[in-house]
Amino acid sequence: MYAIIATGGKQYKVSEGDVIKVEKLDAEAGATVTFDQVIAVSDDALKVGADVAGATVAATVMEQGRGKKVIVYKYKRKTGYHKKNGHRQAYTQVKIDKINAECKWMIMTTVVICRTRAQRYAEFTCMGHAGYARPGKPDILCASISTLVINTINSLEELAGETLQVSSNEETGFIRCVVESDLQEKSIFLMDTMVYGLQQLARTYGEKYLTIKFEEV
Repeated sequence: MYAIIATGGKQYKVSEGDVIKVEKLDAEAGATVTFDQVIAVSDDALKVGADVAGATVAATVMEQGRGKKVIVYKYKRKTGYHKKNGHRQAYTQVKIDKINAECKWMIMTTVVICRTRAQRYAEFTCMGHAGYARPGKPDILCASISTLVINTINSLEELAGETLQVSSNEETGFIRCVVESDLQEKSIFLMDTMVYGLQQLARTYGEKYLTIKFEEV
């Protein structure tokens, strides 16, 4: 099993037990460091992109050091200018302890739209993170889904005067909205608009990141 990680503007192919030198890290010898910029992981098959979102590589700092001296010589003809400098690049030597390829959250957003037999909206649930961007980075798809869903809920309550039961968990990306009575015509239009917007996002980014399900209650 190996992983490809990025640190200090460079990429490294590592396996558990490897000892490598990376660009200087702010850590003392014996400290544990975590590389969270994992580009790919290979076990039985190569995984990249959303399949390695949340993957990390743990390592132990062995030593801080400097590389061999590199001579930099500057010369300008006909001016008498010449200058000689030496440079030793700082590095951190680490030992790879563990490749953790498990995701820490659901890598996909699932939206479940519940309707009655009469095709009236009863509730909808949004759960999971799309995983379209790396952990810690802005995820445009997650932001678009959240904006669409939350704006719809606010519009139903504040503009249409509907009574809703709303529960949410930001960490897991969970939002549930239950409609307590039959929606007005303008509220149905707001719901139809939300569903259409979600379907357009699913077409644009793919069902790998966003899945929409319809259920009868």
